[in-house]
Amino acid sequence: MENNHTPKIMMKRSNLLLPLVAMFLLIAIGLTSSCGDPTSPDISELFEDPNFEALIREVLDKPEGEITAGDMLSITRLAGNFREITNISGIEYCVNLANLSLSSNQIDDIAPLSELRDLKELFLSSNQISDIGPLSRLRLLNDLRLADNQIIDIKPLVDNRGIHSGDYVDLRTNPLRDISIDQYIPKLRARRVNVDWE
Repeated sequence: MENNHTPKIMMKRSNLLLPLVAMFLLIAIGLTSSCGDPTSPDISELFEDPNFEALIREVLDKPEGEITAGDMLSITRLAGNFREITNISGIEYCVNLANLSLSSNQIDDIAPLSELRDLKELFLSSNQISDIGPLSRLRLLNDLRLADNQIIDIKPLVDNRGIHSGDYVDLRTNPLRDISIDQYIPKLRARRVNVDWE
């Protein structure tokens, strides 16, 4: 004997499932739109220094509104001398940056530079930098201006094997420790690095 109720039961189940599926799809679409593009989030809140943010906005030609990680990828050169910059948080998103000039500011922490592996020219003279540890991993550096800072230990430059023959390092007017003068500068010079410090 045929079960005439089976098709009706299946239709009822289908009618119940369709609204549930539609509801889940709407929720998923809503979550995606509210989160924006996860590959390019707004990072403007990461800028702790309004002077540095103003510089970034000038370079990007975005005087207001959000700044995304994607925007920062377009920056390969950045010059902001004499801008009264104290903090460079946010620069870590400039992963394609090759040339950076921020001389004559009040920067004391360069940790955000540690992953900018494309940096070749770095001009940071006349700041308040004492720790140059973040530079030990930047293997493409070939022109490094660090004069007139508070640097006492230059071992990170010796540890950076990318600094070699023909490269230039300016360390003048820094309170270098004896070990930096007597051991580390000679090690750099032995690699034919041009070092100024006196």
